[in-house]
Amino acid sequence: MKSTERTYKDGDILFSEGEASSHAYMLLQGSVELLKSGDAGAVMLARLEKGELFGEMGIIDRSPRSATARAVGDVVVQVISREDFLISVQNEPETAFSIMGKLVERLRNTNERLVHAPVTQPVTAATPAEPGSSKPGLFDRLLGAEKGDQTERLEIRVMTIMDESGTDLSKAVTAGLERRIGTRVRRLNKVLPPVPMDEEGDIDPAPESLQQLAVAKSAARQLLQEAKADLLVWGTVPSPGATIFLRFVSAEKEDEDRQGVFGGVICLSLPADFGPEFGAVLHAVALAAITPSSKGKEAQIRLVCGDALEAAMMAIKELPPDLTTREKASVQVSFANAAAQVGMQKDSTELLTLASEAYRAAAESFSKDRSSLAWGFIQRNRGAALQALGEKTNDTELLREAAETYRKALGVLNKTDFPLPWAALQNRLGLALYRLDMKAGDQQALKDSLNAFQAALQVYTRAAHPLRWADVMNNFAQAAQVLGEQLRNPEVLKKAVEACRSALEVRTQEKTPLLWAATQNNLGSALFLLGKMTGEKATLQKASEAFEQARDFYNTYGAAGMEAIAEKNLSHVKRLLQAS
Repeated sequence: MKSTERTYKDGDILFSEGEASSHAYMLLQGSVELLKSGDAGAVMLARLEKGELFGEMGIIDRSPRSATARAVGDVVVQVISREDFLISVQNEPETAFSIMGKLVERLRNTNERLVHAPVTQPVTAATPAEPGSSKPGLFDRLLGAEKGDQTERLEIRVMTIMDESGTDLSKAVTAGLERRIGTRVRRLNKVLPPVPMDEEGDIDPAPESLQQLAVAKSAARQLLQEAKADLLVWGTVPSPGATIFLRFVSAEKEDEDRQGVFGGVICLSLPADFGPEFGAVLHAVALAAITPSSKGKEAQIRLVCGDALEAAMMAIKELPPDLTTREKASVQVSFANAAAQVGMQKDSTELLTLASEAYRAAAESFSKDRSSLAWGFIQRNRGAALQALGEKTNDTELLREAAETYRKALGVLNKTDFPLPWAALQNRLGLALYRLDMKAGDQQALKDSLNAFQAALQVYTRAAHPLRWADVMNNFAQAAQVLGEQLRNPEVLKKAVEACRSALEVRTQEKTPLLWAATQNNLGSALFLLGKMTGEKATLQKASEAFEQARDFYNTYGAAGMEAIAEKNLSHVKRLLQAS
């Protein structure tokens, strides 16, 4: 890791609270106090000693300095630039795992401060709930689980997992998942058709191997249907038998567009003799792998996912030090899937940041050549987390990084072998590039977004995937109308109008009323820009009709904010019509 040494005298300030985070520091000599402003003056948060790394968290999540660092006595530090620090995180798995632990601890401390802050009603601090407990934990209180929703029990089945000695390791897996709120676990004395994989648990990317994986997943769903269960956990223990590779198949097919997909490829690698300390991680990952088949099961996952994630965070901090680099990376990826899903569900930038950094760290332990499928899905998942963060924080660099990461994933997850994940990636890439142009004025990104949407439509056809097709058509229309206005090209605007009208053939008011109204508003915008450019009064009148339909719908359903937007758009059209 490249760095420079810097010396400070007693009382010198290394950095101040609120400053931009541009460097990390390694303390080589002396002590450093971390101070935070308070009502009664500065409060000391910590006193750091030789060998401690600090100032790195702002680099990780791009936030300003959260505290002031002050030298105590003569101090010598290594000063590490943001670029060099991130390279180190990518290239040194031990550093990455340590950073993940710090992110976990910081989020935990944030929770504790929220719990102990003055409130109108008493709040009792609690450690992660014990199996079987119904007491809400910190994350459920912080993230606001919907306690009043009607829930349905989750059913998990664990298949027989034999090692070379004939020992059935499914007992340990079942034990790690038992006695969890709203979940019942049963062992299933069945085996799936074999899937070729190497000693690291990686599936051969050859077409015939992927076909065998598809057959195994289909057989798993058949078993789940017969058992009326939601999730199947299955695994292998290849020679020399030191590691168990666990995979998860949901009864409902996984949505290829959600956060933290597993794809049948990402597995959780644990020591074959793993103990109860891994139970919390296993539980959080299992919840993340379930695609709920009903509102009740979805409510059950929402109810317990916060507690489960919190418990997994604490467990990760205490994992045995003798885990292999690959086992650590596997835990990071699987945990990141859970964190990304909960972060998106609960609108938590902290959890999405944690997930994106866990993906970044883990990706370096998966060779693109040897572990290409896992590497590709990790890049896909990291891109999704970065895109969500970029949209929530209006950070153009995050959106740009998301697009670059999607392109890496597309280099592995091709259209032939992974048609649906490929199409979802193309649509996501298109959205990231479209929003990048909206925030940074990058016209080339806008052109590339249209190409990505058109690529997605090669798989998302109207006949096979009508709702996805309509989504992409609407996205294409949004990007096309922006580009058409920028280029002052009526032909591009006409394509935007056509795309909206096509989408409305699927997004009907009867079947998808909210999407119908949004597309009507989009159609109105495209027609307005076209009519303004061509001077055609008839086109402007059609724009007015589209905005009126959207406005009236929002008015009927009490969506005041959306109604105001449609009304404002309508007023622009009316002024132009009056002037023509």
